[in-house]
Amino acid sequence: MPEEGQEAEALAPQEEAERQGEPAAEEQAAEPVVEAQAEEAEARDDEPDQEPEPDPKAAEPADEPEAQVEVEAEAKGQAEAESPAESDGEPEQPSAPEAKADQAAAQEAQEPREKIPTADPGKDTAKALESGRAALLRGDYERARSQWEQAVASAREAGDEPGQADSLLGLGMAALFRGEYDAAETNYEQALSIRQRLDDRSGQAELLEQIGLLETMRGKTGPARTRYQQAKEVRET
Repeated sequence: MPEEGQEAEALAPQEEAERQGEPAAEEQAAEPVVEAQAEEAEARDDEPDQEPEPDPKAAEPADEPEAQVEVEAEAKGQAEAESPAESDGEPEQPSAPEAKADQAAAQEAQEPREKIPTADPGKDTAKALESGRAALLRGDYERARSQWEQAVASAREAGDEPGQADSLLGLGMAALFRGEYDAAETNYEQALSIRQRLDDRSGQAELLEQIGLLETMRGKTGPARTRYQQAKEVRET
């Protein structure tokens, strides 16, 4: 027992020393780590600030408006190619006076218009007959013939048989004074036929007398005397 007590006493100082030495050893082991961390922090502080590298994905939106502009320009060019009339620009809007004028014209077109008087064939026939007579009196037989031809056309257009007979009588007279006896006879006979159909006794007698004059100028006194006699009988009946 005394030996064990002595050993315990001998070991007590050693254990005490070991306990005191453990913290010191741990502190010595931690010092290099702390120093390394401090140096690393100083190194980071000394380094210049570096800008972060741009993110490629972040730059994509910046290109998007430019691409959109190109697409719109291409679409616009295609539309102009398809419709060249529109590529020159939008049609000009009419001014206020022009718009009012267009509106008035459209309204006038919708309103019923008054019937425009047309040429009166009857009046044209009468006018041509008078011009033919005046030309015949002046000795202008060509002018007289031309006017009476117009009178015949106007009378036929109007369905004016008396006017046709008068015009044909005038053409016969113009041909007679021009020495065209056959043409004169043809016109006289046509006019006589119309007046007989109309039962125009006075008109028939006039034409028979003209035919008698024609036969006289031809030197045919017999046929001329016959025509004059017929004209007298028509007048008396």
